[in-house]
Amino acid sequence: MKKKSRLSVMAVLVLVSLVPGIAAASTSEAELKASFEALEKDLDGVSESAMDVFKAAEEAFQQKVDGLNEDLDAKADDLEKRLASLSGASKEKIHDVIEGLKAKNKAAMAEAKDLIGKAKKEFRSQLDATVKALHGKLDKMKKESETMSDEARDKLARQLGALKDQHQAITDKLEKLRTQGNQSWKEIRDLVFGIWEDLKKAYDEGLDETQFKKV
Repeated sequence: MKKKSRLSVMAVLVLVSLVPGIAAASTSEAELKASFEALEKDLDGVSESAMDVFKAAEEAFQQKVDGLNEDLDAKADDLEKRLASLSGASKEKIHDVIEGLKAKNKAAMAEAKDLIGKAKKEFRSQLDATVKALHGKLDKMKKESETMSDEARDKLARQLGALKDQHQAITDKLEKLRTQGNQSWKEIRDLVFGIWEDLKKAYDEGLDETQFKKV
């Protein structure tokens, strides 16, 4: 009887070695729910980090514009002082020209600031729409996970973990971009848009529902 018992134990061990994952516990519903909640929270955090980059870039640009505007005004005032020896119509004409240049400069600077503000609002709108769509994708996958096989749920849990790592990597990139401060507005805009497109692509590929129906 003892010999038969030992053979039974060996048979079980052989079966475990032949079937990958049979000895590991499947991802529980609570664990999967926690993963979804963490990812949803992180997603909102990443979107705010992206907006922080835009806000910092906008503030830096406005400071440069204000500094440039003050510098040009100072040079114009200095030029007018240098021409103080002139008199009559010539002096008045030069004064009018300088004042006209100041006005055009201020108008151009105001327009530049306005364009930056509009670009930020446009990105905010696109960002909100994308975040809403990604939350919708998570909600849909959360519901579908209720009827998934254990193997599919395990795979989904790994995908959610990978997306969470992606969130952290993107947050680090955005923070570095926010604090560098040596890129132009266009460079920052293009980099942020590129980072966000990469995240969207990661969600599309990582939460492609067809891959979970195969397991």
